[in-house]
Amino acid sequence: MTDTKQHRLALYSITRAVWLDGYQLNSKKSQLVINHSPDGFAWGYGGSGPAQLALAILIEIIGEEQAKQHYQEFKNNLIATLKIDESHEIIFCLSDYLKKYENK
Repeated sequence: MTDTKQHRLALYSITRAVWLDGYQLNSKKSQLVINHSPDGFAWGYGGSGPAQLALAILIEIIGEEQAKQHYQEFKNNLIATLKIDESHEIIFCLSDYLKKYENK
């Protein structure tokens, strides 16, 4: 299975609000799966806030079970590479950032 759909991701640094494909993500849903960051989402480094964000994004795109398998790779390949403390609006295709997922 390969996700080749383009997804729109908007990250706003002042509020740390995150929008995926037109819907605002809430960290609470992903924190019920794995609670890396009680403070919510972050990006631009390889820590707990970016892990929470990567998990939340993948839960929405590929579901909880597959998200748990792939979110660290997604964090390292995309979320951690974004400039910290800056807002971002990007369009991405999941298979561009998850080699393992692409081959399933």
